[in-house]
Amino acid sequence: PVRIPPGDFIYLNSRFYTFHNDTVYRTSTSGELPWSPLAGSPVSNSMPVFRICPTPEGYLYAAINDTANPLRIYAPGTDSWYSPSGSTLNGRLVTGFSMGGFFNGNRIMYLTQSGITGNRVFKSINYGLSWLNITSNLPAILNFSSIRAVDDKLIFAGSDFGLFATTTAGASWFDYSSNLPSTPWVTDIEYRNYAFPELLIGTYGRGIWSRDISDLVVSDYKIFTGKLNKNWSDGINWVPSKPIAGEKALIAASCTLDEALPLLNSLEIVSSDTLNLETYELPDIPNI
Repeated sequence: PVRIPPGDFIYLNSRFYTFHNDTVYRTSTSGELPWSPLAGSPVSNSMPVFRICPTPEGYLYAAINDTANPLRIYAPGTDSWYSPSGSTLNGRLVTGFSMGGFFNGNRIMYLTQSGITGNRVFKSINYGLSWLNITSNLPAILNFSSIRAVDDKLIFAGSDFGLFATTTAGASWFDYSSNLPSTPWVTDIEYRNYAFPELLIGTYGRGIWSRDISDLVVSDYKIFTGKLNKNWSDGINWVPSKPIAGEKALIAASCTLDEALPLLNSLEIVSSDTLNLETYELPDIPNI
């Protein structure tokens, strides 16, 4: 039998990822069998893998049961694993991963480490080559086991005694465990934004919990909707108003890509920025 641990059977970019003992596996780009090892084992001493985190850019982060050097990173293009040199992570096991946005074109990564004192929450702005401590004012008696970045400032960290949040990218943290049962060990954190921004957490023995986090999620985008029909007789109706130059806008329209082009051309926005058009199939509504 192959052990597939909860939370680490991951689907990304048409591939499935998982691991067994000291090897990470993935399927083909069509998501079909068979499973193939990802550049062999990320370790040479048979230390087991116990958390993984692939990214859309092709990197994969693996937490290793090795306190001397607990992190291995798979680099696309080289088809090989490497360890961060001079890493500040040595000496503690990596317990959780999360992807963030981008900084100077590089994916921001977050992780938590075991231990009840010292530095336990980190971020990287260079694909894991180096890590910055963002533990800040988190309580010293807690062991952190999960992390989830909603955006570049709003981050959640789960511990064996509750949930903590920061709206300042880790400069300061506050307890966000209101209404949770006593001593909830938060083992997993997920975020979704469909009808409203919602945080979901999994706990060890205390169930799954959700919370509306509209009080923390602040968007600098305005939502505009364009109504189109097949013969264009009604033209375009903008709600609440037409976007203007310099405004960040998420444009939602019930139409095909070809039908959306006249809508976008109607914006008449003068800008040197390149317009990137993204389409989403319902119900995969993007987070904003």
